This record gives sequence, structure tokens and C-alpha cells, in this order.
Amino acid sequence: MLKVDIHTHIIPEHIPDYASKFGYGGFISLDHHKPCCAKMMIDGKFFREIQDNAWDPEARAKECDHHHIDVQVLSTIPVMFSYWAKANDALDVSRFLNDHIAGIVEKYPKWLEDNKDKISKEEYERYNNQLELMVKLIEVYENDPENMTKIFDIMQNMQECGQPPSDLVQDIVPDLDLSKLGQL
Repeated sequence: MLKVDIHTHIIPEHIPDYASKFGYGGFISLDHHKPCCAKMMIDGKFFREIQDNAWDPEARAKECDHHHIDVQVLSTIPVMFSYWAKANDALDVSRFLNDHIAGIVEKYPKWLEDNKDKISKEEYERYNNQLELMVKLIEVYENDPENMTKIFDIMQNMQECGQPPSDLVQDIVPDLDLSKLGQL
């Protein structure tokens, strides 16, 4: 039986200094104060301590193996959404958190072309559908960034497509081994 962890948060290892960038506080920063550990800080005040499994794919893979987890559904730590921030600033943060999607989209068409004869017809259709959804998501971010209903709908449909091809993701996150993580 497939064991799925449906509530797993992930965060980039390094976060820009948004308080300095935008001129007001409330944003999360990370203080990597010791190996494999970071303090999530808001305006210099301790918010929560997290372990490297929040950003390190190797640590996450070891935990999955230890707990016999086959699949993880990853999502951003909710406090990172910055709903309280000025709209354009929250958009900037969300773009930072989602830039990897654009990186995959950029490489995806060539990958599909190069691998069409190497993957099954079903995989090809799934990956092609995933690419189309990623393109739609980027269009919404660029043209209608406040339409959260549309964004969440597209993201739900993308999730149903499963993980993207691992070699595409590894170009963006070189240490990530999707075969160890299962489904994203």
C-alpha cells in the first residue's frame, strides 16, 4: 500500500531580506544559527525553529525512508504567503516562492520533444498537460495575480498531474532526487 504524507511544508533555504527591500516588517527571514537548523524570524524576533528537512531534499528523503513514506505533497509554509503585506509586495514574495515553476516551463518543451519516444504515451500526455497548466499559472501570475481562485484551481490541477520529470527539476534544484521523494 502506498503511504502518502499529505501535509508537508517546504521553504527555500535562503530568503531575501524583504523587510529591507519593501521598507516595512512582518516578513519571515531565516537565521541559520547552527548546522541543520534555522530560526524563522519575524522582524528580528524568534517565530519558530525549523530543521533542515524544511529545505534540504536529502534530509527529507532520509525521513521518508525512515517512516516508509512513498509520496509527499509539498506546500509552502503558510506564514510565507504574506497575506497581510501590500499586494505588490506579497506578489513579489509569491513569485520568489514559485520561480522554480517558470524554470521548469522554460525547459519543458525541449524535454518533451527530446523524450517523446522514450516515455509512454500516458506519461507524455500527463507531462504535456502539466506544462500547459504551468504556462496558464504563469499567465495568471503576470496578468491577474489577485485571482486566487484561479491560481488555486490551476495548482490543484497541476498537483493531480504528479511530479514533473526529475531531470528538469534537478536543473533547478541540483541536489533533489525525486526518486527518493516520491510524488511532489
